[in-house]
Amino acid sequence: MLLSPLWVRVLDHLPILLCSYWTLATAAAAFTLTPGQFCPKFRSAVQLSAARGKLCSSTAEAQLGWLARLKVPQQWFLHFYVVGTACNSFLLYTTLPRSDTAGFSHEQVVTLLSLTLLEVHLIRRMLETAYIMHYPKGAKMHLIAYAFGLSYYLVLPLSCTPAAQLTTQNAYMSELHAPSWTSLAAQPQYLVGAGVFWAGNALQFWSHWILASLQRTTKQTQTTKSRAGNQYYKMPTGGPFYWISCPHYLAEIIIYMGLAILAGQQLPLTILILCWVVANLLLAAQPTHSWYRRHFPAYPRNRKALIPYLY
Repeated sequence: MLLSPLWVRVLDHLPILLCSYWTLATAAAAFTLTPGQFCPKFRSAVQLSAARGKLCSSTAEAQLGWLARLKVPQQWFLHFYVVGTACNSFLLYTTLPRSDTAGFSHEQVVTLLSLTLLEVHLIRRMLETAYIMHYPKGAKMHLIAYAFGLSYYLVLPLSCTPAAQLTTQNAYMSELHAPSWTSLAAQPQYLVGAGVFWAGNALQFWSHWILASLQRTTKQTQTTKSRAGNQYYKMPTGGPFYWISCPHYLAEIIIYMGLAILAGQQLPLTILILCWVVANLLLAAQPTHSWYRRHFPAYPRNRKALIPYLY
């Protein structure tokens, strides 16, 4: 792969840039989670980056003035997975060995496995968003959330790819020792990581299927009107919703926990990704849980927000 000197220089600094991206994003979410009233505009911007649909119209908007009116349809969520799948597919293609090479390096096998799992996850979410999820026509998300989401799904695959692979393919392919797949499969972190990853995907699909099956209706029976529009929402029940309000968020954490277990030793940025996912979904889960409890008088009091019996 022939690259200009300028591009090679940029790629040489890519690990630092990616590390900075995840560290700053996690710190912003963690800061917003802390109690206090200082930096209200910054907190509001971070809160809106995690808000969508029924939560998009919130008191946080009052701090942002005209910026609060910059919204896009929630259906544009599909764009995230289209961008993520395209970027991940390209990187997955570059990971495949060339015909004139001896085999796979250990790092390359882990990268290939991680990108393959991520590819399946992104394609599942893309198809799920396009054909299963039914967003109300009036549902919106803030432009801040949309812009950050696009950047997230561009940066995510890059963070699961060694920097050497992006600079010079020949240099990356020269240090090959061709470890066997069976020797890698015998190492518990790969089997455990992949198992946790698939368990998270199964839980997320189950949760989204239940949410998609909740028929929006204009009747007031067991429904409430969202402040985000003129749509009515039913109270989610059954399956994992028996224990928590946001099992799809818990599933997302489990998915990236599996990725970090599998690849954290060779791809340490996957650990930073997990930290951000946890912080961001903690930020999103509690307002969602509070919205349900506020709008449904019969909402189960023993149901937690994100972690059964704990939080």
